[in-house]
Amino acid sequence: MHDFVLHELDSGLKLVLKQDDSIAILASRDNGSIVNDLLTENYVNLSPMLGETPKEVLNAFDDNIEYLRTTDDPSNGIQWKLKFKNNDHVFQTGNPIELNRIISAGTIKGYALIGRAVTVLKTGGYLIIDELENHFNKEMVHMILELFEDQDTNPNGACIIFSTHYAEILDFIRRKDNVYVTRKTDGFLSVNKLSAEFRRNDIKKSDLFLSNCLRGTAPKFRQIQNLKETICKEVK
Repeated sequence: MHDFVLHELDSGLKLVLKQDDSIAILASRDNGSIVNDLLTENYVNLSPMLGETPKEVLNAFDDNIEYLRTTDDPSNGIQWKLKFKNNDHVFQTGNPIELNRIISAGTIKGYALIGRAVTVLKTGGYLIIDELENHFNKEMVHMILELFEDQDTNPNGACIIFSTHYAEILDFIRRKDNVYVTRKTDGFLSVNKLSAEFRRNDIKKSDLFLSNCLRGTAPKFRQIQNLKETICKEVK
């Protein structure tokens, strides 16, 4: 634990805490918060949702879907059933990964993410997503962030924590003190608040990253040229 944190604590707490103890458990032990993550599902496009997914959720990502539901078959276990509009055929599988052959990765990730987000928004917990932009267009990303910014959809103070490689997404975020810049230099990873590195508010956050104004946040020109030259040699 950092000295400046210890300095701010009640004297009674200082007596029972070691220098490297965390006070997080004191705040979270009895508050009922939950943590939902989509770290694994981001890469395998797994369909984790059970029951019937609301049509409004599905149609936001694919308006050709009539329904997607799961049933628990005593002999075959959980079955996913998918039906498209204007088509009598019902696709059925016991392997949710098979849905990738029928509907887009964005649709699968989309309805899985919304399902997890609703759970967290109800309780005031945390939703952790690696590469939020993965499989989504910019407007969908904006909509997801707005769910957590709007008090009507987030009455319990839920929090979304995400990583991204698309600097333009940062322009949807009003503040700079909740944006962290990660860099890898000489094999070591550093994490710094954007507000500590750049104090001006008249420049778009995306421009800071894309222009490499912050240093180390965009590929070096020479590295890109070396890559192009290597590919050029391979294809000739």
